[in-house]
Amino acid sequence: MKRITQFVDSIYKNVRGNTIEIKELKEEMKIHLIETVETLKAEGKTEEEAIMIALNNFGEEEQLNKGLSEFFYVPKKFMKYLLSVSCIAFLVASYIIISTLYSDYQFKQNFKENKASITKDILHIVKDSKELTNNQLQQIQSVFNEHSDQLQHIALFNVDENKNVAAWVKQNPNIKQEATTTYPLNYQYATNAFDSKSLTSMSNVPTHDGYDLGTVAESNDNWVVQYQFSPEYRDIIEMNNTLLIKDYRIAFQIPFILYTVFGVIIAIWISFRFPGKPIAIQKNVSVLK
Repeated sequence: MKRITQFVDSIYKNVRGNTIEIKELKEEMKIHLIETVETLKAEGKTEEEAIMIALNNFGEEEQLNKGLSEFFYVPKKFMKYLLSVSCIAFLVASYIIISTLYSDYQFKQNFKENKASITKDILHIVKDSKELTNNQLQQIQSVFNEHSDQLQHIALFNVDENKNVAAWVKQNPNIKQEATTTYPLNYQYATNAFDSKSLTSMSNVPTHDGYDLGTVAESNDNWVVQYQFSPEYRDIIEMNNTLLIKDYRIAFQIPFILYTVFGVIIAIWISFRFPGKPIAIQKNVSVLK
C-alpha cells in the first residue's frame, strides 16, 4: 500500500498545524483508505483498481491539500488574533492598576516628605539654642506662613527647661528619628507657639482639637517641634492613613473586566491549541467506510 502512503503524505505536504493532530489524521486516513481497498478487493476488484477507486472517491489531491491547509490555517490565524487581543487586555488592565497604585504611593510619599520638611526646617533653625532670638522666631513664623494652608499652629518646647517635656520625649523615642504622628504634648508646656496671627501669646495657649491623626512632632536634644494640621486638611490626612487613597471598586471595574476577557480568551486559545480531532475531517474520512 505504498501508493496510499504517498497519497496521504502528498495531501498533508503543505499543511501547517498541530504536529500530533496531523499525524493522527494521516494515520486515520491511511487506515480508512486501506479498509476501502480491502473491501473493493473482496468484491472482485484488483488491488490496482481498488486503490484507484478509493483515491478517486476520496477526492482530488490538490483540492484536498488546499482544503486541509485552509482548515488548519484559519484556526491558527484566529488563535494569533485571540492571543493579541488577550495580551492587550492584560497590559491595559495591568497599566490601570499599576498607575493607580503608583499614584497612591506618590501621594503618600509627597505627604510624608512634606510632613517631615516642616519639623526639619524648624529644627534646623533652632539647632541647639538655649533660647530663641527674634531672628529665629521670625524664620519659624515664615515656615508657618509657607504652610499656613495646612497648619493650625506650631509649638516649640524646651526639653531642658521642663521635666514634663523631657519625660514625654523619653516616652516617645521615635520622635527623635523622624516626624511622627502622635498624641500631642500638652501645649501648656510650650515655650513658643505660632499661628496665622504670628507669634501666639502664651496666655493664649493652643488647644488640642481631639483629632488623633492631626498632630505631628519631632525633636532634637534641646527642642520639640509640634504642629497641628488645620481641620480643612483632614481629608488628606485620612487618605494617607488608609490602605488605598480612594474607593477603587468603581475604578477597578475596567481592569476586572479586562482580566476576565483575558482569562476567557486564554481558555479559548487553550481549546484551540489542544483540540480534539476536527469533525470536518472525520466526516470526509468516514465517506470511505
